[in-house]
Amino acid sequence: MEEFRAVVLPYQLYQEERVNRKCTSTLWLPLQLALGLVIIGLLVSACSLPGVQSTTNTNTTSLTPKPTPKKSTHTVASQPSGTGKLPSGTPLPQDEVKPLTFNLAYNDGAMEQDVAQIFTPGSATFHQYLTPDQIVQRYALSGVQQQQVTDWLTQHGYTIDATDSLHTSIKVHATVANIEHTLNIKLNSYTIDGYQFFLQQGEPKLPEPVSSLVTSVIGLDNFAFPQFQP
Repeated sequence: MEEFRAVVLPYQLYQEERVNRKCTSTLWLPLQLALGLVIIGLLVSACSLPGVQSTTNTNTTSLTPKPTPKKSTHTVASQPSGTGKLPSGTPLPQDEVKPLTFNLAYNDGAMEQDVAQIFTPGSATFHQYLTPDQIVQRYALSGVQQQQVTDWLTQHGYTIDATDSLHTSIKVHATVANIEHTLNIKLNSYTIDGYQFFLQQGEPKLPEPVSSLVTSVIGLDNFAFPQFQP
């Protein structure tokens, strides 16, 4: 009923306005014609000016667009909250091997909206569950984009351990030396009150175009609040 009113009300207002203006249309017609000629003249003059180009936006927006690559690098990991100001740490051995997970870009916003519709009674997609292939096609990176990240990792010394079938992440391992070099960070070890952990020093970033395809890197620290027994 609300949708019906939303359509009918503007139409009624339009008809009333049309009737009100019908009587005065003959008086305004000459003025409208004059203004139209002036506007056309200005447009023609503007188009003839040097350096003025016409552009047409041919982009189309789908309901579930693919992740759009960003143009600038971004930090893919940050220090965990609660660490505070730490003393000088001890560099980790350069040949020590660490496992990492590179999380890939996902259209989370579109996925959340579609999932909400699937569980909303009366929705056109109510209980129309998606297959894994549909999830990848609608929200994940393409196979080419995922392979682009995989190629970059292998070319920079990472060993691929596993790739997610839903294109959500890539699990790898590499030496500390290789991780520090490719992410431009340092990995240091700390011991506080008998609790030992390691953390990154610096803000890890990836170069384009890989930076556009990776949202975060997991495994650059093992810090966790200790659990005290009562």
